[in-house]
Amino acid sequence: FISFTNNLTLGGAIPNEICSLINLTDLLLSNIQLSGEIPTDIGNLTNLTSLSLSQNELIGEIPTDIGNLIKLNYLNLGGNQLAGKIPAEIGTLINLTVLGLMNNHLTEIPESFCEIKTGLNFYFSHNKICGELPSCLTAEEIGEQDCD
Repeated sequence: FISFTNNLTLGGAIPNEICSLINLTDLLLSNIQLSGEIPTDIGNLTNLTSLSLSQNELIGEIPTDIGNLIKLNYLNLGGNQLAGKIPAEIGTLINLTVLGLMNNHLTEIPESFCEIKTGLNFYFSHNKICGELPSCLTAEEIGEQDCD
């Protein structure tokens, strides 16, 4: 269990060494001014049940390896500057109960999201999701988007 939130300022990139802690179950690194990209090796942490990297300054895309984290029940990447498409691999996270991706620059939700939607509390507002939605979602469900 690693948790640094709110009152601590670490800054800098997420160390790649974290991705070698394969027995880690909870990684909570919120609001500590992390920057850079989410390590592509995050998928090595297959025992994670909670992952929060919210309220930082992370950029780039959500790595496709996130789909390896099949034990996750809580994923919050909100409040960053993540961009691009949400990877289709999100549909493999069948144990998720909370998915927070609000306040980023994400542009597309994959159809595979429909595989995990039932019983999921999800938050997509304030992104750039302005095109076609998966068949299981409505514009009202994804909330206000920044489609200027």
